[in-house]
Amino acid sequence: MKLLRRRGSALGLVLLAVLGLIAASCAADTGDIEASADAAMSAAQGAATDAGVAIADAGAASADAAAASAEAGAAAADAAAASASAAAALAAAEAAQAAADLAQATAEGNEAAAAAAEAALAAAQDAADAAAAEASAARSEAAAAQAEAQAAQDEADAARADAEAAQAEAAEAIAATARPFEGVTLKFGKAPHGENEIELFETWFAPFEEETGITIEHTVVPWGDVESTYTASFAGDDPFDVTYQVSTHLTLFGARGAFTDVLPLMSAPEYASERAHFIDSAIDASLYQGKLYGVPIIIGSTVMFVNLDLLEQAGVSEIPTTTEELIAAAQAVEANTDATGFHVPMTTVDFNWYFNLQNVHNFGGDIVSDDYTAATLDSDAVRQATQFGADLICTHGVQPPIGQYNREEGISLFKGGQLAMLLDEPLRVTAFEEEGLPFDWDIAPPVGSPDGTQTMFSTTGHWSVAAESDHPEAAWELAKFLSSAEFMTAYNEVYGWISPRDDITTFLGNDKLQRNLEWVLASWDGLVTHPNIAQILDEYGQAIEAAASCEVSVDDALSEAQARATEILERG
Repeated sequence: MKLLRRRGSALGLVLLAVLGLIAASCAADTGDIEASADAAMSAAQGAATDAGVAIADAGAASADAAAASAEAGAAAADAAAASASAAAALAAAEAAQAAADLAQATAEGNEAAAAAAEAALAAAQDAADAAAAEASAARSEAAAAQAEAQAAQDEADAARADAEAAQAEAAEAIAATARPFEGVTLKFGKAPHGENEIELFETWFAPFEEETGITIEHTVVPWGDVESTYTASFAGDDPFDVTYQVSTHLTLFGARGAFTDVLPLMSAPEYASERAHFIDSAIDASLYQGKLYGVPIIIGSTVMFVNLDLLEQAGVSEIPTTTEELIAAAQAVEANTDATGFHVPMTTVDFNWYFNLQNVHNFGGDIVSDDYTAATLDSDAVRQATQFGADLICTHGVQPPIGQYNREEGISLFKGGQLAMLLDEPLRVTAFEEEGLPFDWDIAPPVGSPDGTQTMFSTTGHWSVAAESDHPEAAWELAKFLSSAEFMTAYNEVYGWISPRDDITTFLGNDKLQRNLEWVLASWDGLVTHPNIAQILDEYGQAIEAAASCEVSVDDALSEAQARATEILERG
């Protein structure tokens, strides 16, 4: 690889909410503005809903009053019609009596009485006709009033229906804005990938907590205390609800029943659109006996950081790609500059196996058999890889003696321009760029074996849900959020990890991180999960540290580790 410089009244409520929006715009900073605006907008939406319901209720009440008034008018008209009919009947009776009197007077030959009776009959008939006409008019008015009353009742019914619809819409609006997990508190545990994760996660969690009503209690678990902390937690009555688990411990705790099998959850129809974005190989590598104890979200890697200026001063024209080239380049740096040639963590405290296992893969082997039934720590490939690491210190002297610099001190040595090549994680890329290191530097894949075999090793990170969580639905909701493209994009922009989602490809235009992605996709040889893998890795780490002390031979260190690893697998 060549060197390269590389968001009162109903109306009054609405007005108050609008004033709230105006007040939000005057908030002191962007966060306050957004929070105030969101609150004011919610108040405005609630006030508008209340106003709509109030207006609809008022319309229904007004229509009911109109209907009642119309019914009263119809009743009065009916009474008038009845009175007119009674008057008409009385007039008709009087006319009939007058006719009878006339007939009697005529029969008796009483001309004066007959004339008087005839006049009375005419008057009575006129009165009867007038009364009949009035009764007919009154009945017509009563019919009209009844029709008006019916129309008013129809309007009242329609207004009531509108009011009921408005109430239903208001109920839906309230339900839509209700937070589904209001009052739920989840315990979240994670070993840190950086020094300021509490602050970062507070920012990342804020919209999720606002939307769901969940409160998250975040605990930073030191890497060295991961197994003991989680063992105690999962054995208790109040375990962490969601945790970050790497492939070393995923199945260790999963096989003990600590975690929910998330494979059915990821395979559910409602999650199908999200599941489609996860690379199958990442899912498959995390399966154990058909179960998936966490959603895979990080594929890690290691890279070699190179001080290009030091290599140039040492006369090295190309970044080394094999173990032999690394030794030669580091020797040249030691001989021609005041700097140290190479540094890789070599103690168990610094997880030395994580930074050395790619050498075993490059030499064609692994620390366990493919079926995980036998330890292979004494195999030729493991011997060659371990010998290479020990020789950097004990034979070639191009790496500081074990214990002189721990991992963080080695990083400081590189940042200070006193180390030519450093093996560490790509999360350092953005940190180094932000610090502005005072020399030209680049990254490269870890060196390969002498025959050119060059692989990228890493573990895989997962979000796991506790099987004994008091709030399993809320915990899965959190795990889904933490596995979303939105969250993982923000997370990886800080740490530079590779995501197993195919819709996260941005590295903010960072060429170094983009190249690391390409290397991982081309040659990733990661760690397959198993209940005992963490213990076996620890045995391998102890062997590396013993051999690197220059006081124990590689053969003896690996022989002892092989015996202990065999016992671990036999115990199961």
